Amino acid sequence: MKILFEHFKAQSAMEYLMTYGWAILLIAIVLVAFFTLGVFKPNKLTSSACVAQTGFLCSQPVLSTNGILQMEVGVNNGQQLSVIGDACTNSSNIPTQTSFTDFYSNMNLNPGVQYQFTFQCPLTSNIIGTPFTGKLWLLYDSASTSNQIMSIGTVSSSITTSNSIVLTTGGIQPTVPSTYYIPSGGYGFQYISFLPSGSYFYLSALGSGDFLNISTTSYNVANTLFLSSFAAPYSLAFSSSGNYAYVVNTGGYNGQAYNGNMLIINMLTNTVVNTIESTSFNSPLDIALSGSYAYITNEYGDVPSVYDGNILIISTSTNSIVGSITSTSFNAPRGISISPDGSYAYVVNSGGYNGQAYTGNILIISLISNSIIGSIESPAFSSLYDVAIAPSGTYAYVTNSNGQSNGANMGNILIINTALNSVVGSIEPSTAPSYYGLTGIAFSPSGANAYVASPNQQAAPSGFFIINNN
Repeated sequence: MKILFEHFKAQSAMEYLMTYGWAILLIAIVLVAFFTLGVFKPNKLTSSACVAQTGFLCSQPVLSTNGILQMEVGVNNGQQLSVIGDACTNSSNIPTQTSFTDFYSNMNLNPGVQYQFTFQCPLTSNIIGTPFTGKLWLLYDSASTSNQIMSIGTVSSSITTSNSIVLTTGGIQPTVPSTYYIPSGGYGFQYISFLPSGSYFYLSALGSGDFLNISTTSYNVANTLFLSSFAAPYSLAFSSSGNYAYVVNTGGYNGQAYNGNMLIINMLTNTVVNTIESTSFNSPLDIALSGSYAYITNEYGDVPSVYDGNILIISTSTNSIVGSITSTSFNAPRGISISPDGSYAYVVNSGGYNGQAYTGNILIISLISNSIIGSIESPAFSSLYDVAIAPSGTYAYVTNSNGQSNGANMGNILIINTALNSVVGSIEPSTAPSYYGLTGIAFSPSGANAYVASPNQQAAPSGFFIINNN
């Protein structure tokens, strides 16, 4: 009887193992994997936070295996700071001035606004999950002091990403423009377009209804492009050869009403060779070319007098509208710029939500799927007008018509890091009141300079600035 009982006991144990053994084995494998990945290590539980010093703001730290810390930084003491560089240390010792990264080009921090910063931090290990605690520092000028070094906060974080954060804003050191050029003839300047050669650019003069052709060596007007077909011409774009120009004729006849059309001009003869008319045009403003297509911002979209908007897609092979990009995210789109590889576009959404108010954002549009894939929001956005992506593709400039400049809402240029899709700096003028109401902006083909238009406002004549991107 005892032997029989032992037999049944062994058989039950065998059946139990056969039934649950695979489950137990699977659980053991998962636990080993978790331990290998460090899931149960204490440093995995480290939360990321920044404790700001009085007068500063810091939040949302993200640390990479290459030691680069990305986070939001601001000032809230009512004083504007001009940042020269930043530093990250693992001690409370004040760093030397030479240890600060200096790519910020006197970026202005306006009170109450947070900007995207990147710090190079000294790590003891580059393993995902490794904790880090350190001090964050800024080197800056203010109205009362120069080359001030100040700790802005203490960061506690752990490494959460692998070498995916870049340190610089694109390797640029833009020179703050101080000369305001006033070309003869024309006023109410809007958009800027370069000939492919880079020797001349065309400045749309909405007030006089024409385009000024300006030399990039003398900055004088070489000639004026005016045609009887023009009706509030806002912008133009050139074919790769420069022989043809595609003009957004905002007040042109669209087949039913004077809501806009597009003119194709032979630049060798200065004659209109084709006109694209469609009821889809409703206050078109800006144009950008990529491959065999033109993309036009349509401020009112399919509903005249309603601020929604869309993007019209025109085939330059058939000279006809072949599609549109529509979304409820559009709210009075204005400027458009296409990446050098033609894969995406930045569109100024002048009535978009900036994170705090409806004073503008940047929509990111895939030109592969012809759809909105993201947006850039910042409290610094205030009446956005135009955007230009640099030929390098690493950064972009945005004209901020009502942005803070020299302590007043005179307008500024915001710098966007295209890898981070965030605002990383600003450029302000050294003269006033010339920056009031900034409009168009464009890079020279080489990317060495950017040109910014200013219409006739605040008793300042229409003109333009030049930003040198050393």
